[in-house]
Amino acid sequence: DPELDQEEGGPARLEAQELRQQANALSHHAQSLKEPKERHDKLCEAMAMYCRADSLVTELSHSRPMVECDRDLALQCRLNAACLAHQASASPSGGDSGKEQAAQAEAAAGRLSRQALDIDDENQHAALLLAQLAAGRKERDTAGRWLERARSWAQKRGDEVVGWKGRYQRKPRGSYRDEVVQTQSAELLRQLRPPPPSQGRSPSDWVKQGVLLLRQRRAQEA
Repeated sequence: DPELDQEEGGPARLEAQELRQQANALSHHAQSLKEPKERHDKLCEAMAMYCRADSLVTELSHSRPMVECDRDLALQCRLNAACLAHQASASPSGGDSGKEQAAQAEAAAGRLSRQALDIDDENQHAALLLAQLAAGRKERDTAGRWLERARSWAQKRGDEVVGWKGRYQRKPRGSYRDEVVQTQSAELLRQLRPPPPSQGRSPSDWVKQGVLLLRQRRAQEA
């Protein structure tokens, strides 16, 4: 009985909602921190709180489809946690331990993004995060595929779900188009494009090319 499930799950849902609110506040605080290790630790702490909230509502389903309110809460928590993990991967402490922390955070971001797709299989935010992660690993083809999905899904449902600046929010249908995903994906697309031939050359490269053109009697181009 769905109504009975709602009543029995009340305390767990309330705890999950409180955890999400606390994680929202902590993640906002973490954004303002300048010291890398402290920022990394607070981001990971908030991420763990989102994951705990997700577990609380997921366990209520007992292997059955989740009710809509639980699905929305779990999706928000997974996306928020994935975003924080991605940020934490870029804010490690120094040394070998810092590199290990960054790798763990990056792996968590990928895992959580895919778990978000388990709930919403055309979620543009999860796809964009996966594209950004692949781009960071220099996996251009994989990044391009996820980026195309993010852009396509955002355009497809732009009037339904939008707005994500470190935290995911679900808006009423017809509120506004998802300009955040489109803007971020456009920036990533520029990063993935191969640089023009002239870009990235050192002064010595230009000198060598000029000498070559002069030898070939192409002085105007040199």
